[in-house]
Amino acid sequence: MRKITALICLIFLTSAFSFSSEGAVFLYSGLSPEKWGRSETRDETMSIDFFRFQEAMSLPGPEEGYLTAVLMDGNLADVIYGKLDAGQSVSDGQTTLSSVDYNGKQAYRLKQRDWGLDVIFTLEKTPAIIMEEIKKFYDKDSYNKNLVLQEYQDNQVIRVFRGNDIIDGDGTFSYGEAMVCATLIGKTFQPFYGIHDGMGFLANIGYLLEEARPALSIEPLLDDEMEYNEYRDFVFRAKSMEGSLPENIYILARTLCRLKEGSDEYASPDEFLKRSWGGSRDFSLLFYKVLREFNYEVKLLRINPGSDLPNEYMIVYRSPGGRMWGFMGAEYWTGERFGNWTRIPALYKGRSIQFQELEGGAILSESRWFYPGASRWQESYY
Repeated sequence: MRKITALICLIFLTSAFSFSSEGAVFLYSGLSPEKWGRSETRDETMSIDFFRFQEAMSLPGPEEGYLTAVLMDGNLADVIYGKLDAGQSVSDGQTTLSSVDYNGKQAYRLKQRDWGLDVIFTLEKTPAIIMEEIKKFYDKDSYNKNLVLQEYQDNQVIRVFRGNDIIDGDGTFSYGEAMVCATLIGKTFQPFYGIHDGMGFLANIGYLLEEARPALSIEPLLDDEMEYNEYRDFVFRAKSMEGSLPENIYILARTLCRLKEGSDEYASPDEFLKRSWGGSRDFSLLFYKVLREFNYEVKLLRINPGSDLPNEYMIVYRSPGGRMWGFMGAEYWTGERFGNWTRIPALYKGRSIQFQELEGGAILSESRWFYPGASRWQESYY
C-alpha cells in the first residue's frame, strides 16, 4: 500500500482535529441499508451539523453492528492496527481513540470531548457481498468497475456498533446515524457512486502515530475500560448530566431501557443495559449499584402488594451525610425528603404494606437473586 503523503498529513494537521461545532457532515439523501449506505442518486444531500452531537446520546446498535460501504484508507488502518495495541488509548487532548474489546471483537472507540461524539467501530476487509454489489452496479462499465473494485481491495470498510442518536433523537441508533459516523471518519474520496465523500477525521491520529508519536499521550486503558462496558458508560454519562445523580440515573435508565416484567433470571446491571429491557427488580439493582459506588446509603427493598400480585422492587437512599431519604423504582423517583425510610413503601402505595430488605451487595457479588424467609417481612405503616 502506498505511504500516507506528507501533503495529506499536513492538511489534516490543521483541520481534522480542529473541526468546529459550526461544521457539518454531508450524506446523499435516500441512502439504503440494503445497499450498505449507498444512494441511487447524488442529486440531493442532507447535512448534519456538528453541534447536534452535543445534544445526542451515544447508543448501541444491533449486536452485529451496521456494515457500511464507507471506506477507511487502508494505509491509515494499517497504522492504527500496528501502533495502537489492544488495551491502549491515544489522545491529542481533545480527541481520544481507544482499542477496546466490544462483544468479543477488537474494536475502536472514538470520543471527541467538545462535541460529545462517541463512536465504536471496526475496520474490515471488504466482504464479498459489497464486491458483488459493485460488480452489479458497474456491470456495463468495466473501466470504472475495475477501478472501484481495486479501491475496495486496497482499503477497508467501516462497521459501526455504537454512535450518537443524532438524526431524530428517538432513543435508538439507526442505520442512517451509523452512516453519519462512518462518513465522519471515512476517507475523503469515496469511489463508489452514491457513497458521499468522507471527512477523514482520523487522518491526523494516523499521522501522529506514524511520524510524531512523542506528541501523543498513549496510555494503557484501565482494567474496566479494556472491554467496553455498558454499565461504566452509563455511570459516566449520568455523572456528565446536569442535575443530581439519583435523578440522572433514573432519567437515563428510563431513556435507555424498557420496563418489561416477567424474567426470573438474574441479570447484572451491565447485562440489563445491554439488552435494554427489564423489570422493576433490574432497574432497582442498577440504581442500588450506582448509588453505592458514590457512597450513598442505599437499601434494596422487595414489596408485597398483596392480592396475589407480583412483588415489586425499589430502593431508598440518602446522600453521604444526609438526614432525609428519597426513593426510586422503575416508574418513579423522589428527592430526599422523608425522615423515616420504613414508611416509604406505605407512602408510595398509599396504604400499609409489607416489605423485605434484601442483601443487595451479596446479590451482586454472587450473581443471583435470593430472599429472606417468610418471617422476615416487615410492616410499613401508612
